[in-house]
Amino acid sequence: MRLKTIILSIYLFATFISSAQQKKTRDEIDGFKWIEITDGRLRGAENINGQILIPPEFNLVVYHSNDSYFRASLNGNVAVFEPDGKCVIAIDRDYSDVYKHRTRAGDVYYTVFRTSGTKQSAGLCDKLGKEIISPAAGYDNIVRQEADGKIWYSVSRDNLVGACDSEGKELIKPQYKSLTYYNGTFHYLNGTDWINLDLSLPTGKPE
Repeated sequence: MRLKTIILSIYLFATFISSAQQKKTRDEIDGFKWIEITDGRLRGAENINGQILIPPEFNLVVYHSNDSYFRASLNGNVAVFEPDGKCVIAIDRDYSDVYKHRTRAGDVYYTVFRTSGTKQSAGLCDKLGKEIISPAAGYDNIVRQEADGKIWYSVSRDNLVGACDSEGKELIKPQYKSLTYYNGTFHYLNGTDWINLDLSLPTGKPE
């Protein structure tokens, strides 16, 4: 009887330790608190009230306090969740990497990447996760620009740059070493001179 009691005590202690190891409280520098939960080798997240934010279906869950969002990865793909658990970019979008950006004015957007073989192509999503520029366009990188109160995107391929408008429509194929927008038109760099392309961004309110 005494042996059974000892065995039961050991089992209960091991169960308690295992349960404690499955939940790790995180106290982030932006003040957000959450708890990592696990199901075997899979990970998720819940808030300090026990509400599940991200189901334990991922290989890794990381909270980025600089921009206040979760990145969850599974088998080489990445999903994005808000601190309240809202999924902004789902794992089935097949993005191999995602980065959140916040402008000085507070606008939010995401650069996304998709990998095929050794080739990684960039895309861009708005703050709601809507794809503005697809990685299928084959750009190496995308940088958000603003000039004359308008938003446009500098897109590059093979070290040459082009431009897309705020809706992701390609205006200039990547063909210049440097490209800028001022005085209501695009200019490309030729030696030390900026050459006017006589091409303007569409009119309309910036996003």
